[in-house]
Amino acid sequence: TGVQTCALPIDLIPPEPIERFGFFCGKDWRCRRVIKEKLIRENIPYLTSDQETNTLPLKIEEYLHWMKTSKFGIVIRGRGGFGSEAKNRREIDYMMLKKPLLINYKPNYYNPLVEGKHYIYIDSNTDFKKLESLYNINEIANNGYQWYLENASKNGVAKTFIQIMKERGL
Repeated sequence: TGVQTCALPIDLIPPEPIERFGFFCGKDWRCRRVIKEKLIRENIPYLTSDQETNTLPLKIEEYLHWMKTSKFGIVIRGRGGFGSEAKNRREIDYMMLKKPLLINYKPNYYNPLVEGKHYIYIDSNTDFKKLESLYNINEIANNGYQWYLENASKNGVAKTFIQIMKERGL
C-alpha cells in the first residue's frame, strides 16, 4: 500500500469543534517517560502505538479526528541516534491543521522554528492550565501554519531547497 494523501487542499480542511486539550500517540520510548508521566498526571491521553507490530490504539480516521479536535498539538521528542535528530514528524501535521504546538525539545530546521512564536516549549514543570494566559495560542497556531506554508508545503519545500542551494553556492 502507498502513502495516503489528503484529498482536500490544506486550506479546505474544515476545522472541527475542540473535544480535548490534546493527546500523544506514539512509541513508548524510554526518553519519553518523564513527559509521559506529566501528561498522565494532567489527564492528557498518552496512547502507545507500534506500527511495526500493528499495535495501533486508534484507526486512522479516529486518529485524524483526535488531531483535528484537539486544542493543542502535543509533539514529544523521538529517539535520536548518531546520524539522526530526535524530531517528531507530527510537528508538520499539526502546523497543517493550524494547531498551536507544544514541544518538549528544540526542533532544528534550516529555517528555524522559534520558541514562543511557532511553538510552546514544554517540560515536566509546565503548567498546562496557564498556557492560554501566558501565550496567544491563536497567533502561535497561525505563525506555525505560515511557517509550514513557507517551508514544508509542496511549494515551501521547493523554495527552501532553492534557498539552500543559493546560500551554499551550489
